Amino acid sequence: MKLSVSSCAFNGLYTTPAQNLEACSKTKFKNLDFSLGFVGGKNDFEKDIDEILLNKEKYGISFTMGHTPYSYNPFLNDESFNKQLNDVEKAIIVASKIGIDRVTAHGGWACSEDKTDLLNKNVEYFKRVLECAEKNNVIVMIENISSNLRKCLLDVETPEDILYIIDKLNNHPLLKVCWDTGHANTMGLEQYNNILKLKGLLYGVHLQDNYGYNDDHMVPLL
Repeated sequence: MKLSVSSCAFNGLYTTPAQNLEACSKTKFKNLDFSLGFVGGKNDFEKDIDEILLNKEKYGISFTMGHTPYSYNPFLNDESFNKQLNDVEKAIIVASKIGIDRVTAHGGWACSEDKTDLLNKNVEYFKRVLECAEKNNVIVMIENISSNLRKCLLDVETPEDILYIIDKLNNHPLLKVCWDTGHANTMGLEQYNNILKLKGLLYGVHLQDNYGYNDDHMVPLL
């Protein structure tokens, strides 16, 4: 297991991914959960790849995993679905090119009371994501989120939700799990036994804390 810090911690200091690595180099952290959110929107992500690789080597930094963008709810409408899928596909391509073998991805959410319908929509969404993952040999880790944070009724929140999606996709070898302790805490979920339910599928952990009301990303047990 490698302990890493999210590169999001440095986003407010620098404006480009390469400068982000420079900021990290000034700390004691040498392993990064690299935020791939920069590939979304209007950014030309291809131009950053060479500089990212150069600075990664220059500062002796390794990438433990990456995090895909989540700017759009894919279930809002067809346009949002295509925009979100496009951003995640770009992120997977970049991850492959800069040596990241696994990325975290959020599912879509809904303001409804039909959890099965929401989960089946996520099955179709991750089926499309996996098409890109297969082409680039990158593992996709579904992250548990919290409907309490998004103020919606339904989200992909529990191990059971995630396992449902994985089962419907025939336990695809590139589909795994990233468990976020902070998100689970806002849902009031007990951590230990819920994590055990993901045995064999847990390929990443976001270890962060909060008071149960907001996704504060505090140092654990501070």
